[in-house]
Amino acid sequence: MSTLHLSHVLHAHLIQYILLLLVYNLTFHPLAKYPGPILWRCTRLKYLISGWKGYLHTDVMAMHKRYGSVVRIAPNELSFCDPAAWEDIYSNRGGALAFPKSRVIFSSLPGRADSIVTTIDDKLHARMKKKMDMGFTDSAVARQEDLVQKHVSKLVSKLRDKVQYSLDGEAIVNVVKWMVFVTLDIVTDLSFGESFHSLDNADVGEWGGVVFNSIRAQWCVALLRHYTWITWALNRLIPRSAKEKAEWIWSVVEEKVDRRLARMTDRPDFLDLWQRQGKGKEGLGDGQIYSNAVVMVVAGTETSSAILTGALCHLVNSPETLNMLTRELRTQFAQEDQMTFAAVKRLPYLNAVVKEVFRMCNPNPFGLPRITPPQGGTVCGNVLPGNVFVSIHAQALSMDDTRFHKATAFYPERWLPEVVADPSSPFRSDDRSSVQVFSIGPRSCIGQRLAMAEVTLTLAKLVWNFDFCRANTEAGELVWEEQRAFPVIEKKPFEVKISLKKS
Repeated sequence: MSTLHLSHVLHAHLIQYILLLLVYNLTFHPLAKYPGPILWRCTRLKYLISGWKGYLHTDVMAMHKRYGSVVRIAPNELSFCDPAAWEDIYSNRGGALAFPKSRVIFSSLPGRADSIVTTIDDKLHARMKKKMDMGFTDSAVARQEDLVQKHVSKLVSKLRDKVQYSLDGEAIVNVVKWMVFVTLDIVTDLSFGESFHSLDNADVGEWGGVVFNSIRAQWCVALLRHYTWITWALNRLIPRSAKEKAEWIWSVVEEKVDRRLARMTDRPDFLDLWQRQGKGKEGLGDGQIYSNAVVMVVAGTETSSAILTGALCHLVNSPETLNMLTRELRTQFAQEDQMTFAAVKRLPYLNAVVKEVFRMCNPNPFGLPRITPPQGGTVCGNVLPGNVFVSIHAQALSMDDTRFHKATAFYPERWLPEVVADPSSPFRSDDRSSVQVFSIGPRSCIGQRLAMAEVTLTLAKLVWNFDFCRANTEAGELVWEEQRAFPVIEKKPFEVKISLKKS
């Protein structure tokens, strides 16, 4: 047999195999009965392309609008738009454990220890979480308030300077940059015992671009791990410069962690609380400390800055809502220093605004992928075989007009206790349990108390100190929902006009 003939035979068999696989996925696969676009059901390529382009969250939301609460978005993956799936997928239920993570999606970098996010070992995760939780209890957050207050006050001071140095008493500012500055300074101060001084320099330096590009690259690699041979080839094609940038991030983190641990101090940062009980077998090893420090910095910056930017985006486009929030804050507080974690937590309209922002501006609008255990599992009454990827699509659920009155509109009123209790309110029947921005169950976000306190305080101080309105610029026309995600939101520049509050 000639080489040419052998090549033709192999190509013919390959084509035959691919055709048979496509037919199997569409007709005989255990998930064949679930609806979805034909090209998504027969192959994962459409899923990968959508993810690479940054539109997977909007594509899947459109599918839910067309096909309903359960959609097959890949041959072996289902997306759910049903709040009952929160419990079924992510919570321990009686004798049934929460569905596990998969190494296909969650994997640490080569040569690096697992973090609380990347580990798929439930016992290791539980040990890490027990140790790290000490940095996020109510008492720990209370001790951290002075550090947060310091940076939020500096943010206000820097923005006040921009207004005062302007010719007309008004300044146009890119709030994305300033929200990144303040959240990065807060989380690095809490993680390393020293901030990155982003507010002082009005710049995040090389860190900002490298980190987001690293997140995006890791997301694209995770998508490709569905095809092992592609991952093998890709790892050998990654440019040396990309690998060097990833190593640079780790070198910065390791140097700052080591410097902080070398100092004997009881300042209320994460490392102090993680280390307080000693480094015995229940403690975190050095590699785990480095890995989790990276997680804290990246998650603490990307999520909180996105929420704050989303809040200001919706507020300046909803003047009546902004006026109501402004009145509440300026009526309640005569002096800026009266605004504490505890004080702002008591304001009903402020907290309703934050909850509505969580609903509409989830910084991670995708589902959090899990995989059914080998013996299978049940989600929303659907009995599924083992090793099927499942998730809740957070954005689709939050924007579902069968669960929220005027689901695509910004109405903080829907969260007010008196509205919830009012039988005549059109928001009375809103399914508020659908919104779980921090997830639920054993893998829920450990930093949610701090994030809530930080976001609420920062938004309160900004609205108390400044009058905000839309900027008549290209960057002032941002439509939040049109931004891409990899998997966190790729925050585009967003400008607003600010002036000092009028007496």
